[in-house]
Amino acid sequence: MLTSSRQRRSGAPLALCALLGATSCSAGSAADFMSGRGLDPCIQALPACPGLRAECVLDDTRYTERTFPGDFRFLVRAEPDSKIEIDLYLTQQRDAGLTTRIDWNEPGCADVYTYDSGGRDLFAEAADTSIISKKQTIREGGEHLIEIQSDMQAKVLVGVRVFLPNTE
Repeated sequence: MLTSSRQRRSGAPLALCALLGATSCSAGSAADFMSGRGLDPCIQALPACPGLRAECVLDDTRYTERTFPGDFRFLVRAEPDSKIEIDLYLTQQRDAGLTTRIDWNEPGCADVYTYDSGGRDLFAEAADTSIISKKQTIREGGEHLIEIQSDMQAKVLVGVRVFLPNTE
C-alpha cells in the first residue's frame, strides 16, 4: 500500500555467481539480476535531507548488498515524473518478519511516498523469482532519498531502476 505524506519523518555474471557461492547461474539468478552493474559498498555519509545522511548513490549501473534487519538509506537521481523502482533480490532468507517499509522522498524530504508491507509475507511474494520490486512515481527532479527499513532476516542485493516519463 503506497501513501503520500507532507510530514518529514561491474562484475561479470560468472564472477557474481562465484561470489554468491552459486553452483550454476540460471535465468532469474543473482547474476542475471545484477548483470552489467558494479558493486558499491555504500559506506559514505552523504547529506540527503535535514538531519539525514545517505550511504551511497545507486542507479542502474550499481547495486549493493545489505543484511536485514535494519535500515538502509541511499540516493537516486531522477527526472521529474519518473518512476523509481527498488528491487530487492533475496540471496538468503531466514525470517520474513512483520514490517518492511520503503520511503521515496522528494528532494529536501518535504514530501514522502511510503510502501508498507502491512504484515504480508514478502518471502512468499518473491517465491518464484527471489525478487521483491516496489515502484513509485516521484514528482520533482533531483536527488531522492530512499529509505528501506525492515525486520526481515535476510541477505539482500539492492538494485534500482529509473523509468523516465512515458517510457514504461
